[in-house]
Parts: sequence; structure tokens; C-alpha cells
Amino acid sequence: MNPKVFLIHASEDKDRFVVGFARQLREKGVDVWFDQWEIKPGDSLVDKIFEEGLKDANAVIIVLSAISIQKTWVREELNAAVVKRMSHGTKLIPVVIDACDVPESLQSIVWEKVDSLDDYSQSLHRILSAIFDVSDKLPSASHLRDFPVVTENFVNLSRKRGSRLVRENIVQGLGIHKPEAPFLQ
Repeated sequence: MNPKVFLIHASEDKDRFVVGFARQLREKGVDVWFDQWEIKPGDSLVDKIFEEGLKDANAVIIVLSAISIQKTWVREELNAAVVKRMSHGTKLIPVVIDACDVPESLQSIVWEKVDSLDDYSQSLHRILSAIFDVSDKLPSASHLRDFPVVTENFVNLSRKRGSRLVRENIVQGLGIHKPEAPFLQ
């Protein structure tokens, strides 16, 4: 199931950042609640934003800019997101796109600074890592210490059975190249 993310922003930031950002999140498998896509004429803003968007979100992204930090709606949505974070542990991800004062309620949260609105691929990667709760940290190699022995046992077994095809498939499937694996010779 795709994570649901509620996107808080100022409407003035839509064209220069938010629309493209929301599209890229969608392309990467995030179910983005973006007002432009979700709210239709005649809808109740309160119901759509607070009872649907924020209520169902696994994470909330707030786009901070010199404009957004002054907007009443942005502050109201942020307040609701902070309460949801405290009561349900919902992830809150500030994304700073302008030089601005980060609201006090976000001072203790690590935010992502977008340095260029033209190319924010590194920031997007970090934001997606936060949304999907994955790390760039490489796994410890301690669990791999027996890997060559296990591989050698498979290869030796295939030798005993005379199946060159099995041996080659194992070696190929494990990504081992003969020059790097002297036990295959």
C-alpha cells in the first residue's frame, strides 16, 4: 500500500514548486493529498482538509517559504499536523524552499532545505527516504562473513554432480566473476 502524504503549502508556491513536487512524489509511488487534485467546487474546505486529507495521512509535508509562513490556512493545517504527530506519531516533514523563519513548532524537527527549485533531486531522494522510512545506510557486513563459504559449498556440490550449467547459473546469479572467485577454478 502506498503511503498517504498530506501536502501543506501556500497557493502562491504552487506554480514555482508545489505542483511539480507533488507530481514527482506521485511518480515515485506516494499517494499525495494535494488540494488542487482533491477539492472540487462546492466541497467543504474543513471537511476535505481536516477530515479527509490530514486524518488519513501517514505523513505530512509542509512547504515553507517566505509566503507560506505568513498564511493563516498554512498555520491552521500545521497546528493540526503537529497535534496528529504528537497523538499518532504521524511523520511531519518540513521542506524549506525560501529563506524564511521556520515556525517554532518545527524547530525540533529536521527539515529538508531545497537549494534549487530547478533541480532538487537530492532533496526529493531524502524526502522519499523519510516517507518510505528507508535508510541510505549500508547494512553491516558481519552477516556476510560466511557468504563465500556458502557459495563455495554450492559450487563444490555442483562440481561433484558434474553439472557445469548449475555451477554457472549459481555463479552468474550471485554476481560472482571467475577471476574474483579463485575457488571456482
